Amino acid sequence: MVDEHENKINTLTTDVEALKAKPDKDTIYDDSAVTARLTALETKEDKDTVYNDKELRDKITALEGKTDNFVSNVGVSREGNTVKLTYTMVNGDNKEVSFTDNDTVSVAYDDSALRGRVEALENKPEVEYELAKSTVSVGMNTQGGIIELALEGKNPNGQLKEFVITGNVSAKVKSPFGGDETTVAGKVGFTSGTTGDAISGSTTTAVSENVYVEFYYTDSELKAFLVYEPENENEVVKYRKALSLDELQGTEPARISISKGGVEQGYVETTFTGFTMKLNSYKVQKKG
Repeated sequence: MVDEHENKINTLTTDVEALKAKPDKDTIYDDSAVTARLTALETKEDKDTVYNDKELRDKITALEGKTDNFVSNVGVSREGNTVKLTYTMVNGDNKEVSFTDNDTVSVAYDDSALRGRVEALENKPEVEYELAKSTVSVGMNTQGGIIELALEGKNPNGQLKEFVITGNVSAKVKSPFGGDETTVAGKVGFTSGTTGDAISGSTTTAVSENVYVEFYYTDSELKAFLVYEPENENEVVKYRKALSLDELQGTEPARISISKGGVEQGYVETTFTGFTMKLNSYKVQKKG
């Protein structure tokens, strides 16, 4: 009897343990599906309740970027004692402010005197100038072998002056190195060039390839030299002779003789004609 009860107890215990180990598919709550839907809702962008301030922030940034253009198109006008100020705000609104000014006194600027002076200068006739030339002959005299110069008339009072010498010369030439006599002719003279200072200088006038005349001058003296430079294939020899006033004026010929062993080997003989000297004077003066 006892063994029978023990067997029933053991069987009952085994059944209970089996029931405890068996998964309970009916009473355990599985919320995985709900959790997934909740997560989806939580991560979904809320376009209805989320505040988007991008447009406002862009406008603020644009305003912050403006430094000195909060107003533009500023204008000021006055009518009587009323001063009107107009301007345009940064947002495009046009504004106008008026106030009464009783302190400022308007004084009209009268420039009639100045305009009169300008017109007088503009209407003033233009002054034209010209270079007036006067000429006086220069006389030549010999003193102590020096040709002295003297004006044959009133000394012109010009700012610029120049000497002008003109004349003609002919020359008979025979080279000491052989050959026949040749005759050459040409002009002689010079223009010193204008100067406001005392006149002085030198110049050379060629008669031919080998014959020429040298002039040295001041405003009171003149020196002249006849120069002959015969040449052959081996050498060039220079002969020089001071010219007298008689020779320059053609009263007597000027001659350079080239001798060897007391025998004339070559020569140059020149004759001057129409030798004159003048002084030109120039003065700047008003026309008319």
